[in-house]
Amino acid sequence: MQQGISLQDWLGTPRAQLAMRWEKTVLSQLWPRFYGHSALAIGSWGEHLPVFPPRWRVEVVGHEPGLHCGALSDLWELPLIDGSADLAILRHSLAFARSPHRLLRETDRILSQRGQLLILNFSPYSFWGVASKLPLRAMQLPHNMRLLSANRLVDWLHLLDFRVEDMGHYGPRTPLWAERLGLNRLVQPGYFILARKQRLPVRPLQQGWRQAEPLWGGQVALGRSRSNARVIPFPQRNT
Repeated sequence: MQQGISLQDWLGTPRAQLAMRWEKTVLSQLWPRFYGHSALAIGSWGEHLPVFPPRWRVEVVGHEPGLHCGALSDLWELPLIDGSADLAILRHSLAFARSPHRLLRETDRILSQRGQLLILNFSPYSFWGVASKLPLRAMQLPHNMRLLSANRLVDWLHLLDFRVEDMGHYGPRTPLWAERLGLNRLVQPGYFILARKQRLPVRPLQQGWRQAEPLWGGQVALGRSRSNARVIPFPQRNT
């Protein structure tokens, strides 16, 4: 099979420009559902993000040199502190990660307690996904891109205690009858998943007592209270 083109070359193709226009439309529709002040785009497609509102601080961490981004990093170990982002956007970065599940764990770590996660990927069951396996250069995707199904990612998100808030497909418009038959999943190459962390901060309760510890001679000392600790001897057994 003929080797695919590089990511940088593919981003200059008309198909890539078309896909990025679709993704900008998806992001513009989801903007009202985002909350917070700090957003992090992970992956080398982050430079094509549309302009966020002024109150947002957006950083881009790429994984491949030669493409504009704020920083470069391995996708399995992000150089960011815990809880540093309110929104994380994974635009096809899971398809380039050596371990997609590990990248999801890293994203979970850097998100705030109620942080949101937006995933955009190409479906392996769409026409684009199937055609990328054929020896046709015009239909190929980047050679190191591994397509993941939406159902697989949803299962991983549930294991990480994420709640999926919305899912959908994007691409060329399809007739209503085709959507009712589910054919839009074949025609529209991309899908998105919007999820939110479910874990809440928990403060451990202070124990007002401690477990009784036996003393020398078969005695038990009760925990200290306002009065002095008392020592209660065990009754002696008659032998």
